[in-house]
Amino acid sequence: MSSIGMDAKLFSLHRPRQVADRLGLDESWLLRLSEELRTAEGRSNYIREFTLFDPRPGKKPRDIISVRGDLRLAQRRLHQRLLSHSIEPTPYSHGGVRGRSIKTNAGQHARNRFVYLTDIANFYPSIHSSRINDFFKSNGCLPAVARLLTSLTTLDYHLALGLITSPILAEAIIQPVDRRIAVACDRQGLVYSRYVDDICISSKHSLHGSGIDATVRTILRQSGFKVRVSKDRFIRVDEGCAVTGVRIHRGRLSVTPSYIGELETDLSSALSFARGGHHTGLFFTKEQLWGRVQFVRWINPGRAKPLIRLFRQIPWRRYRVAASQSGLIAAKAFFAERKSYVL
Repeated sequence: MSSIGMDAKLFSLHRPRQVADRLGLDESWLLRLSEELRTAEGRSNYIREFTLFDPRPGKKPRDIISVRGDLRLAQRRLHQRLLSHSIEPTPYSHGGVRGRSIKTNAGQHARNRFVYLTDIANFYPSIHSSRINDFFKSNGCLPAVARLLTSLTTLDYHLALGLITSPILAEAIIQPVDRRIAVACDRQGLVYSRYVDDICISSKHSLHGSGIDATVRTILRQSGFKVRVSKDRFIRVDEGCAVTGVRIHRGRLSVTPSYIGELETDLSSALSFARGGHHTGLFFTKEQLWGRVQFVRWINPGRAKPLIRLFRQIPWRRYRVAASQSGLIAAKAFFAERKSYVL
């Protein structure tokens, strides 16, 4: 079983100067940045808050942050020179891990017939800064250093979406959960995987009544997390199960029929519009549509062939001219800035 390996040389940090040297930054510069992040006025120099709106049906707005300037530099150095060399995700984790993806995540369950799906509620915000501070202290950092590193990697006393270091630190904190759930699954002959906050457990036999859902909830609760009970699902694979957006069908990975259907509709609409017809629904650029075709090709090359043929039938120059004349705007997510942090 893989684990998070801590190299003593990397995390044996007793003074802020050692941190600065490891990151290739000036100690006074790093301490000044840490102090500025303690005030709303200081943080406004490095952090902007946005709400991300996705025009596609069923997509909810998401609050995110954008990091810039000195904090972005410090975050990047922390990730590259300290954390990525020390934290090794477990074999059950497939999100944000090099060589793994939603495809490898779903592939773990391709040979099974039944799945249990759920997700961790408020994953990043539920990881309090005190847990990050304890993580650094327990891995060779003296208190002053742990406080410095925590101030540079948390906001509003928790991990935040938008900080470069949040995913890898979340992996460090979630490792005991992965181990415990994996052990519980091994006892019952089940397969476990996690993609960031999405949990999937599969079996050749029905999971109803197995108690694995209660076990997962208990482990998460004892570790400071909660499941989003509304997302709990027990599904038969032959009912068209999709794991992190990838369908498992007869032991193979595919794209969901709804994704294919929507893409075919959008491509047909683009073809009609380029030939002088009226445009209905959301407008997508050539690049957006090709990206979706490539996604299908990546998951299931055979399903992509008719989509590629349809894509190539579209006279894209006429499509762009018609869009320009009609004043259409591409249907893509957009950001709206929110008020600054108030402490």
